[in-house]
Amino acid sequence: CLLSAPGIEQHVFGEGEQETRKNFADRSDLLPEIVFNWWDCLTELEKDMIVKPDTTEAKADEITTLGKYRNISKYRRYLYNVRRDVEKGLVPARKSLGLDNLTPFADEFKSYIMVKYRTDIFTKEGNFDGRKFWPKYAEELADTVGFLRSIPLNIIVTSHIQYSLDEENVQKAISPEAQKLPKEWMPNIDGKLRFSLGGLFSYCFYLWAEEQPGKDTEYYAKLEADQNNIGLAKARFQPFDNPRRIKLPKNKFYDFLMDNINSKLQAVANKQGV
Repeated sequence: CLLSAPGIEQHVFGEGEQETRKNFADRSDLLPEIVFNWWDCLTELEKDMIVKPDTTEAKADEITTLGKYRNISKYRRYLYNVRRDVEKGLVPARKSLGLDNLTPFADEFKSYIMVKYRTDIFTKEGNFDGRKFWPKYAEELADTVGFLRSIPLNIIVTSHIQYSLDEENVQKAISPEAQKLPKEWMPNIDGKLRFSLGGLFSYCFYLWAEEQPGKDTEYYAKLEADQNNIGLAKARFQPFDNPRRIKLPKNKFYDFLMDNINSKLQAVANKQGV
């Protein structure tokens, strides 16, 4: 779905996401993907330190955290540059941005907060203070995703999902009755952003595939929850007659969505006599 957007520049976090591009070999408008790998943000000395036999796990973790901090910092600065490019009319071939995938990105973002706010979230004795960490993590992660969303291009973000407590019950996660509380399929990220992504984007699709032996795989989406276990499926403008089961054409998602939006808008205009 992400790579079906026109003139898209894929920003890769995690392993192997760029392999999907092989399904779009006939497209000439795809920009080269950009892989953001924390290992590449380490110096040669730091890489050597990690692999030395006498390096402690604590030291290796410290270097890893530093690399992830630099990687997130690098990405934030890159987004600022993209915003300036748009404002200056540069790189006209870049029409869409895709963050692929939010789950490893949000995980690395923890290291960014750990380093940036180290003096705030660790006590003088060196103990981690989660009460100070999580609010800063939530605020800065939402700010970064919000800035990405504000860039005046097509913005697409993918995420893995997890079966977790809904927003109403998430505070009871460690209570004895937690196993009996209702759960939903939500973006697989920590913090409250997983509940508020629907307010940042115009369309939030819950996606799945159906496979049957001897038949082609079929791809579906929900754009409106019809079960209490689907936690994020919504649209600001609903272009589908049955938004609870949308059959998607393979590799043509963007055009399919635009066609449905335009068709529904025209139908509304005709009904109003415009």
